[in-house]
Formats: sequence, C-alpha cells, structure tokens
Amino acid sequence: MLNDKNYNEWKQEMVNFLLAKNKMGLVDGTIKKPESTSPLHSAWVRVDVMIKGCLTAAMEKAIRTSVRYANTSIEIWRDLEEQFEKEGAPRAYELKQTLKSMRQEGTNVSTYYTKLRSIWDELQMVLPTPRCKCSGCNCNIGKQLNEVKEMEKAYEFLMGLDEDFAKMNNKGQSREDRKEPALKHPLSRLITTRKEGTNNIKGSRTRM
Repeated sequence: MLNDKNYNEWKQEMVNFLLAKNKMGLVDGTIKKPESTSPLHSAWVRVDVMIKGCLTAAMEKAIRTSVRYANTSIEIWRDLEEQFEKEGAPRAYELKQTLKSMRQEGTNVSTYYTKLRSIWDELQMVLPTPRCKCSGCNCNIGKQLNEVKEMEKAYEFLMGLDEDFAKMNNKGQSREDRKEPALKHPLSRLITTRKEGTNNIKGSRTRM
C-alpha cells in the first residue's frame, strides 16, 4: 500500500506486477492510446481502466485523492513521480551517509553484505543509472556505467570490513584482481578464507 514513506518500494512492486501482466507499456507510454476510430481503441481503454483500478487500490486514501482527476494510468504514474521523486535527492543523501558510516563491526560477512545490498538497491531506485536513448547507439555507455557502479560497491564493501578481514582479502588478491575489483569476488574470497582458517584451526587442534 503506497504511503508517504515507501514510494520506491511500491513503485518496484508495481513495475514487477505490470511487467508480469505485460501491461507496463501503458504506464510508461510505449503503448500509445489508439485513435477513437481505431478498432483497438475500446480494448485499450478497458485495459487502461483496469490498470488505473490496480494502481489506486494500492494507495492510501489521501494519495488516491491526489490523483483522482487523472484520466489515464500514465497520468497517475507521472503524477506520482512528480509528487515523490522530487524527494529523491534528500533520500539519496541519507543513503550515501549511511553507506559512508556502514561497518562490519564483528558481524557475519554475509550479514554485513546483505545490509549494504539493501542500501544499494534503494539507492538505485532513488538515483537510477542513466541509460543511453540514442537510436542505434553502440557506445555501451550503460554497460560501462554499471561496471563503474559495481567497482564503487566493491570499494564500499571492502572499506567497511573489520581490519582482520580486510588484511586477509588484500593478502589473497592477485595482481589481476586488483585491476578490476568485482563485488562478488571479495565476498566469496572472504568466506573461503574464513572457512580455510577455521579448518586450519581444527586441524591444529586435532594434531595436538
């Protein structure tokens, strides 16, 4: 249910729902409303009314009232974006501050990663990675931006690790790894290193 505090989560859930129903094109504008003389016009209107009902049924009353004069589902979608996405910058600042202060602090590595992942996911919703909209473009800028973001996440992950784990990770890196740190690599390496360390301790105790 959409309220004043959960727009990003609500939007993602609605996008997933609409994609599953193959109806996302009506709210993002890719499926245009046919002319009134078209035989597809009445079918488009029926589907659009259904989507409007789904959207408004998933809102609190005060928000539903604010979009009651919208004629189509795309108008509702854009009205909500105007209402809530202007608040994205302050929220992005809060998330960046949280990332900056996030530390492992003795917790399990996987737990620490999960906390970071939830912040990264919300940040992607608030400040999505730009996409190239040029027709026939071959610059792959979207892929390059995603790679840069993954590198930033790897650095954020590594910088918040407890000192002992950070040392183990640096010691275990090859020169090739250091050129392009991938987020999954540091995490999997740390878990492997931790298991190996535990096995070595157990082996020492057995020999003793």
